[in-house]
Amino acid sequence: MELFSSASPLQIVLSNEIDGLCTQFLRSQIETALKTLTSPRPLWVSSVPQECFSTLANLLYQLSSLGRESLGNEVSRILLVKSNGRSALEKVSPKQQTYEILFNLGSEIILLLLKKWGQHSVRRMSSTHGSHHDHSDSSHTKYELVTRLLVFLKKWMPALSRIFSIIRLLFLINKHHCRSFSQLLLGFHYISLDTSRRNLPSKEFLLLIIYHFIKLAISFLRNTKRGKHLLNPETDQDSWSLEPPTLEDPKAFPFIPAPSRKCALCMEWIHRPTVTECGHIYCWHCIFNWTKTKPECPLCRSFSSPSKLILLR
Repeated sequence: MELFSSASPLQIVLSNEIDGLCTQFLRSQIETALKTLTSPRPLWVSSVPQECFSTLANLLYQLSSLGRESLGNEVSRILLVKSNGRSALEKVSPKQQTYEILFNLGSEIILLLLKKWGQHSVRRMSSTHGSHHDHSDSSHTKYELVTRLLVFLKKWMPALSRIFSIIRLLFLINKHHCRSFSQLLLGFHYISLDTSRRNLPSKEFLLLIIYHFIKLAISFLRNTKRGKHLLNPETDQDSWSLEPPTLEDPKAFPFIPAPSRKCALCMEWIHRPTVTECGHIYCWHCIFNWTKTKPECPLCRSFSSPSKLILLR
């Protein structure tokens, strides 16, 4: 094992991308299978958070690689090893891989429980806030802060995950030659089985950094209204000419109550008001992009698909 050098960042990034694509494919197959088995009433599947499917897919893919290397490791020609305390390296055993799987599974379950608890707390505070008109200023402020925090996390999660990827690239992959904090805590790292190429040229590492920053910029643009218009240009500008730009004007759609005139997704005045089947109102871009990836109402979790959205004119 001493003849092999540490794996280059390019090899680890390539392995991570391949394993990520395999996990995404497995997740889509699991979701499709569940919807097929529960047809013609797959409503309970649509109410399951997408993170649950991702967690299950990650678990199954890691279990399939137990005792051998994953597809990404085989393609990029890297091997996960651990020091045995005698200045020598040995391949990670299935028992040690199980520890990593349990660590990753536990952290994902904790994040899911925290998200579920946060959503439950917001719903409870919302019901209390709506049923009692004599609430104190402190409870109102607390409700607003919690709601804004959850909306911020939901809105900017792709950008935050991309920032985390850049941190992994700079801190874990480049310095410690591993790709997750569980591998760092367990003392695992990758070595390269490709003896013809031991080091990563500085130009290629710079290209990796630029690639991640470009994806980070796109993630930020997707969460701004001007960026949405740049990334998704409208082809029918004339059809919107008679519509008010926002619901900030109280004369526009006066039947909409004041508390519902701000979008629960972007927390701004609703632009091009769109109604779901359950009766909640959002911006057209916000709810359309939401239902494309998750066919449910963000507030009440009722089933809602893009084809069922009603644009107010």
